[in-house]
Amino acid sequence: MKPLMIGSFALIASFCANAFDPIWKEVNVLHNENKIILAGDSCDLLNKEGVALSTWSKKLNELDITESSCACEKGYCKKNVTTLVPKFVKNNYRRRMYVLGPNSFNTALQASKITSQFRYASGTEMNFWMNSKLCHEKSTHEPLESGDLALIRSWKNGDLFGYVHITENLAFSKNGFSPADSYYLQSPIALLDYYEVPQNCRKTGGTPKACPIWVNHFSCQTFDAYLKTHPIISDQAKKSYAQFVDIEKQVANAVEKNAWNDPTERSALIDPLVELNNLAFEIIKSKKFHEKDKIIWQAIFHMTKSIAGQLDHR
Repeated sequence: MKPLMIGSFALIASFCANAFDPIWKEVNVLHNENKIILAGDSCDLLNKEGVALSTWSKKLNELDITESSCACEKGYCKKNVTTLVPKFVKNNYRRRMYVLGPNSFNTALQASKITSQFRYASGTEMNFWMNSKLCHEKSTHEPLESGDLALIRSWKNGDLFGYVHITENLAFSKNGFSPADSYYLQSPIALLDYYEVPQNCRKTGGTPKACPIWVNHFSCQTFDAYLKTHPIISDQAKKSYAQFVDIEKQVANAVEKNAWNDPTERSALIDPLVELNNLAFEIIKSKKFHEKDKIIWQAIFHMTKSIAGQLDHR
């Protein structure tokens, strides 16, 4: 683990979501007057997709779910799923940010309630969370479930893209860090085809040597759920984490409201981020922490590094 390198805003995993707009084989997603509508050739199929979406919501402890009907006309069926999807999906579907930053990793983490703010998240940060005590990597023999996190990886370029798995027909993500990239329900097959993931590498465990690019899947609990059973112990860790949360909220506010116009304001956030990052680095290196707080210091280290890279990017 090395001290923070500011100029590390990795501009990867960005591509146009419009590549996935055309109707795919099984399920199409329509957006009409703030309604999210699934379309396909049968209500049986669409109702199953609706169940998967509501299952994801329930996993996030969002229980305000209202079932909707499905109707068909001339062999083309539609189902409004706006009341079934998690609040994050409902509130941000097809939304665009004003500045560079929020990307696929941030979206997967935020939609899973592991992190809570709009910002850039690096592949290294994503990898940290997936290998933390919050998450369990699924083996090839474990069935995928709605709400699992998926991570597209390669030997050459590391972690490339993250998304939330819903069904074999639906995934949720943001296809890049650009302001032009929106939040979408989309086809996981289209995502995997775009990254040219071989068919036999789309559900793997570990790091398969035979796959140049592959997908690992993870079952994760929310960060709040983790903290309820693993509370922060030391006052220093509590204070440092609270300081990070405050800075993260300021960054998210700027991302949502296009408040990057004043470089002085942006730069003012970098110094405390660097201080927090260096503090976390030294504490982890020296092992001078309560064992139950280890994940907090690791999280602070990785999250501050992600955000500092975003703030420093022009």
